[in-house]
Amino acid sequence: MEIRQVSKKRYREILRLVESEGLSHNLPKTKNIKMISLKRSELILVDDEPVLVYVEGLYVPYLDALNRFGGYGYVTVDKGAVKYIANGADVMRPGIVSYTTFEEGGLVVVRVEDYGNPIAVGKALVDSKSLASIKRGRVVLNLHHIGDDAWYTAKKYMGEIK
Repeated sequence: MEIRQVSKKRYREILRLVESEGLSHNLPKTKNIKMISLKRSELILVDDEPVLVYVEGLYVPYLDALNRFGGYGYVTVDKGAVKYIANGADVMRPGIVSYTTFEEGGLVVVRVEDYGNPIAVGKALVDSKSLASIKRGRVVLNLHHIGDDAWYTAKKYMGEIK
């Protein structure tokens, strides 16, 4: 794990890329930006708070920082899908119990039925209009989820786990 300081110029570039992905944000203008390099992703910290994960060429909101972003859709999954998604599986159509409007290629937050807690952020493989006619198949590519390297590293960095 390598931690390095990010320049203000690079941070502005990252924010422009986030906006180009269709996300709005309320991230502060600051000089304290760090990036932690992980095996398959990078975790971006702003003022020592994890806010973004760079994975598979996309900047996605860190799960605990979703309140800082807007512009994404939601899918709600049944409790039976949680253990699979938390292990990195993509979101499959049979597990989805409800959803909001989203476009193919857009970011989607995956929530749990009954609780509403976010457990993953992914990229939509189909648009929400198509979901009513789809009975099976992958709907959301899982990019960041509870228990992945970025989540675990952020929790460790924040002192929430040892």
